[in-house]
Amino acid sequence: MDKGLTVYNAIMAQSEAWKDVLLANLPFDFKQPILCVGSGTSFYLSSVIAHLGAQVGVRIRSLPTQGLILEPQQTLQSVESVMVISRSGTTSEGLWAAELARRHGKTVLGVTCDGKAPLASAVDQVWAFPSAHDHSVVMTRSFTAMLLAFERVLAEKVVPESSDMLRNMVAYAPDYILHS
Repeated sequence: MDKGLTVYNAIMAQSEAWKDVLLANLPFDFKQPILCVGSGTSFYLSSVIAHLGAQVGVRIRSLPTQGLILEPQQTLQSVESVMVISRSGTTSEGLWAAELARRHGKTVLGVTCDGKAPLASAVDQVWAFPSAHDHSVVMTRSFTAMLLAFERVLAEKVVPESSDMLRNMVAYAPDYILHS
């Protein structure tokens, strides 16, 4: 398949993934402070999530997964919960980070596009978005869907009535994408 067509299809299918995010059960009952980790683009996503969370009063910070692996004792002593982001759910660093966090008694949330991947069984809770899986190297649909999941949870935590607003926004997404 043409690589350009793969990315184009991922972009055009974002609204379907977003609808699934809005319908998903997304438990978020983690003790703070929270550490959010990822590798590569997942680290960039964890940085955005930490910034958004901090803006609404969540005690959360971001770190590349390797930082937790290299200094687990020092890194984990100041947090209660850990979020591990891995699109595939098979990233060796993500699995190792989840294992270290659980070994240190931390509650771990795994965020992935594959609920049957090893990460799903290595964590206490998992958010899985199979319709958001990109079948390319570039994280497009997966990035926006996982970001929307965190935005939804943060919005519901701060402004409970925002759920309807988010659903309305996503309802218009296909038209927006088509005309962009």
